[in-house]
Amino acid sequence: MDKCCGLDVQKDLIRGSFVPDDVLRQMRRLTRRCRRLTKNRVRFEQQMDNQLQRCNICFSNYVSGQGNNSDYVNLITGQILIF
Repeated sequence: MDKCCGLDVQKDLIRGSFVPDDVLRQMRRLTRRCRRLTKNRVRFEQQMDNQLQRCNICFSNYVSGQGNNSDYVNLITGQILIF
């Protein structure tokens, strides 16, 4: 028996996979990159806060939140004054 006959029959049963166009692939790549960068920034802010708390410096009581609306960057650059 020829193995080619089986493949010819199966070829009509298998659908091709979806390959998005270039614009959609680029948008997905940029979205993944943005999520990864945001995740890394939040992770860094949490690590920085934990290190400061080990030194008995607790900025997290004075700045609002972590993540997208974080004040840590403003705090580091001196734009937030803590009295």
